[in-house]
Amino acid sequence: MSKNNYLQKTKDRKWQFWIDRGGTFTDIVARTPDGALIARKLLSEDPDHYADAAIEGIRHLLEIGDGEAIPAENIQAVKMGTTVATNALLERQGEPTLLVINQGFKDALRIGYQNRPDLFAFKIELPEQLYTRVVEVPGRHDARGHELSPLDEDQARKGLQAAFDDGLRAAAIVLMHGYRYPDHEQRLAKIAIDTGFTQISVSHEVSPLMKLISRGDTTVVDAYLSPILTHYVAQVAGELGDAKLMFMQSNGGLTDAGRFRGKDSILSGPAGGVVGAVGTALGLIWLANASSVWELHASAGILIGIAGSGTTWAVMLSVIARNVPESRRTLFFAIGSSVGTGGQILLVPLTQFNIINFGWVGALVILSAMIVLIMPLAYFLRGKTSDHSAAKQQAETLLQTLDRARQHSGYLFLTAGFFVCGFHVMFIMAHFPKYLETLDMPAWLPGTAISTIGITNLVGTFLFGYLGDHYSKKYLLSTLYFLRAVVFAIFVAMPISVTSVLIFCFMIGFLWLATVPLTNALVGQLFGLRYLATLAGIVFCSHQLGSFTSVWLGGWLFDTTGSYDLIWQFSIALGVISALLHLPIKETATAPEPAPATDNLRS
Repeated sequence: MSKNNYLQKTKDRKWQFWIDRGGTFTDIVARTPDGALIARKLLSEDPDHYADAAIEGIRHLLEIGDGEAIPAENIQAVKMGTTVATNALLERQGEPTLLVINQGFKDALRIGYQNRPDLFAFKIELPEQLYTRVVEVPGRHDARGHELSPLDEDQARKGLQAAFDDGLRAAAIVLMHGYRYPDHEQRLAKIAIDTGFTQISVSHEVSPLMKLISRGDTTVVDAYLSPILTHYVAQVAGELGDAKLMFMQSNGGLTDAGRFRGKDSILSGPAGGVVGAVGTALGLIWLANASSVWELHASAGILIGIAGSGTTWAVMLSVIARNVPESRRTLFFAIGSSVGTGGQILLVPLTQFNIINFGWVGALVILSAMIVLIMPLAYFLRGKTSDHSAAKQQAETLLQTLDRARQHSGYLFLTAGFFVCGFHVMFIMAHFPKYLETLDMPAWLPGTAISTIGITNLVGTFLFGYLGDHYSKKYLLSTLYFLRAVVFAIFVAMPISVTSVLIFCFMIGFLWLATVPLTNALVGQLFGLRYLATLAGIVFCSHQLGSFTSVWLGGWLFDTTGSYDLIWQFSIALGVISALLHLPIKETATAPEPAPATDNLRS
């Protein structure tokens, strides 16, 4: 390619933006015209500084002031996944909706299919209905399209007008066999338009399928969420001008902003998690076939790094929390943590076996195939839409929750305690093998020691998770940290031998990550589930900071003094301090401050 052609091609390139607008944070990845990748993270709601995080991020990257127009000619495309509709559904902040249905079927959607997820439950809690009012209309087709009774347009007009006069502006029209014979639905839609309804969802357009209940539920969701979504899309599109704007749908595909409907948006954000699994798998395959340094960075550093960020403990345990009963939440946290640890234990020898028999490339391809299993398994973690505990509380923004957590001494103590957990864990993982080497222990011992910790950790995590549902979590955490200090002290005080090393690892394994389910469950118990991932993520950041500190400090002290004695003493002291910090924690759930009656999703 000639220099002139290259310069022209570079000049013709434009910015591209990929945005994940979540309920807590908005993540933006941009490709500059010269091909560089830039990432930014902003709070999704920060009304004191900007109206919309996605637009603010684009302005920041393009270096454009608030009063300036975004140059659409410099943007190739903006592609977004958003949880705006998801949050509106969970928090019941959608548009008040009128259900228009055949006479005699007023309660059909309420009755539903009579599924019994918990067959022997004494108290059955039915899901809250999205529609606020029902208009029954005489008129019906049979399954073959014969008109059993004519549509009473006068009665329909009266019912729609009464609902409109009472302030309703969204209507969901669902009739028996309307998916195949839409004449009555079309006539009712025309009446709704004439009455003045601004959002009209008809079942034969929204979900042209058999089964009244499922088709009706989908149509109601569409009418309930589309006004919220339309407002948000119009807000973003208005700022971007003629730039191409696309949104991720629940099926993982992209659609033009003008065709983005409420029914397709419920899993717009979560669908990105499944796409992330695909991204991780593709990243591993790319890594397996990388032939240059930039490919190593792009596959392992960027693609796998970004895709894998959706599977951290804070995210996974917050998902588990929404799928299990509160009375058994800590146990299920423990099961999740134990299974994760078990996977780590099994994956090391399995990957080593694959490397020996299939080479590095084959091992990475096999690992990518295993990652793909996340997609079908994620279906079972989609959450229960009938759980609306968060919606029954007053709406609270992320900043308000963070401020409440900042002022809660128990949360600060938990965060400090988890720093100690990270300090202990990574000191052992990073320096214990070297420590044994300095004592001239057998070469097989370090690997066996770490494996022993992993195996007993399975039992310890499960045990303390079970206990956490029956006894005070703060006292269990205090006991855990104190026992760690005791085990450390006894180990360094006794003569070091192969037997004492294995006994130490056996004992410390029981106390290893048993703190994870207890700590995360206590955060959820104090502040609820709405921002659990964020609050637990902050606590986990403290854990990672403790991990870094022990790895760095241990190495520095060993290089300076030639011994690990001082870092052992630090570990013992920190264990005692952490045990004391957990004692004053108040385990009573906190309540948010009364919030003003504003519509966050429309602001």
